[in-house]
Amino acid sequence: MGLCSYVEKRRQRYYFRGRLPVEAADMLGRTHVVGSLLTNDSRVAKLRASRFYYEYAAFLKILSLRMRDDAHSSDMLHARDIALAQAAFELGRRYEAQQSDLRRRYEADMRAVILKL
Repeated sequence: MGLCSYVEKRRQRYYFRGRLPVEAADMLGRTHVVGSLLTNDSRVAKLRASRFYYEYAAFLKILSLRMRDDAHSSDMLHARDIALAQAAFELGRRYEAQQSDLRRRYEADMRAVILKL
């Protein structure tokens, strides 16, 4: 009787080995999850591997949901940063326009004062 694809034998012990999705592998820096099933009996290994598989699948589901939420919030933060930069640029432009307008008025007033003297 063959072992399921998630069970592998190393030396005298059985291990669970599952491939991580590409996004999770990039984030975690590894391509597989490996854990000892703490047995040298193939029947017990299969039973433990099935339990481990369901926990592994639940972990991957939660991980993918969190990664999707992080990506969405990252996009929202990026959009907010762009909006803040645009608002700051516009405020700076208005300030410079007011500053040059004040400078022209000051120079005009100074000319008027000088011409009156």
